[in-house]
Amino acid sequence: MGKVYRALRLEDQQKVALKILEIEENMDKKMIQRFRREALAEGKLNHPNIVRFYDFGVVESYCYLAMEYVEGATLLDIIVEHGPMEPLMVVNVGIKVARALEHAHAHRIIHRDIKPSNIMISHRGEVKLADFGLAKSLEEAELSVLTTTGVGIGTPAYMSPEQILNARDVDIRADIYSLSVTLYVALTGYRPFSAKSASEYLNLILHAKPVPVRKLRPEVPEELARIVERGMAKKAEDRFQTPTELREALVNCGKNLVRKS
Repeated sequence: MGKVYRALRLEDQQKVALKILEIEENMDKKMIQRFRREALAEGKLNHPNIVRFYDFGVVESYCYLAMEYVEGATLLDIIVEHGPMEPLMVVNVGIKVARALEHAHAHRIIHRDIKPSNIMISHRGEVKLADFGLAKSLEEAELSVLTTTGVGIGTPAYMSPEQILNARDVDIRADIYSLSVTLYVALTGYRPFSAKSASEYLNLILHAKPVPVRKLRPEVPEELARIVERGMAKKAEDRFQTPTELREALVNCGKNLVRKS
């Protein structure tokens, strides 16, 4: 949504990522509201694993959002260029994003669009979750008209079953599902399902079992595969219930991998 530029903040010569949305006469007001909500959501969050928010405003016929500029690449870029990642690297990414979700959850915010292209890896190895454009503030949910009951919102391949059916009423476990799918893709280089259309893919998310991680990549440790697959359970109650639970499982898994290496 909108266009993003690398820009320079003149007051302190700070590089920023500047997202700009042109306000057209016939533009759906909901798009502007979503853009504004992204700013308000990110403005609440201050965490080393979340892209920092600097400023938001409207100038003439433009909305703008200034954010931290991360020198590096997206997780998607890395997977596409180098293929599946080493298990310990995937564990590290999972731990860092789970920490970001812990912080967001503490502020009653759900991301709802976690995917490899929304995770930045800096040249220094920092992991940062970006783009809260679809985030949901639970405090404001009853006032929100941007997500109606029975409408799914997000990126199809990474959406949880409940998010497909009713995006408005999802909780943090939808983000746990999306993060687990992201880790699945990082480990295997493949999405959990193969389909010819978005609607077919969504139907598979609702009703089909994903290809097991170790069938696609047998060298993935069984413990890590179990963690990822539990996070992708169809029923929310069968997943990790909080980002903390997922993080702790990944931390223990990482320790076991280091011991065996």
